[in-house]
Amino acid sequence: MLPNGFEFINEPVDKRLMGVIVDTLARKFIKSEVSTSLDGLKDMCFLYAMRSGVTVSIDDVRTPTNKQEILDEYEIEADKVEQHFRRGIITDGERRQQEVEIWTDATAVIAAEMEKSLKAMAVQPCPDDGWFRCSW
Repeated sequence: MLPNGFEFINEPVDKRLMGVIVDTLARKFIKSEVSTSLDGLKDMCFLYAMRSGVTVSIDDVRTPTNKQEILDEYEIEADKVEQHFRRGIITDGERRQQEVEIWTDATAVIAAEMEKSLKAMAVQPCPDDGWFRCSW
């Protein structure tokens, strides 16, 4: 996929190395070679991603079992902020800012729980369920 004269790469290409490749192409080669190489790399990446058959479906995304507990904790914090506003301890702008921070934090905690759940899932690219068999 790379033009003649591009240094041979004999290692897995991760995100960082792909950035180096694109940068090198842009600096050292003419636009037509860069375009052809980038299109070829893109097509090759899609081809092998498709062949791998590894995908994440919406059905794989699970709501954390402790989501309601997390929300309840942050709801208590939000209630305290509301009480402070009603008592005149904080302004309406401060109340809004604190509530945004509280719910942003809650969202981040729930997202982290969902990410843990996804990472804990065992990826089994060739399930042996009786009807599917890997050909390799």
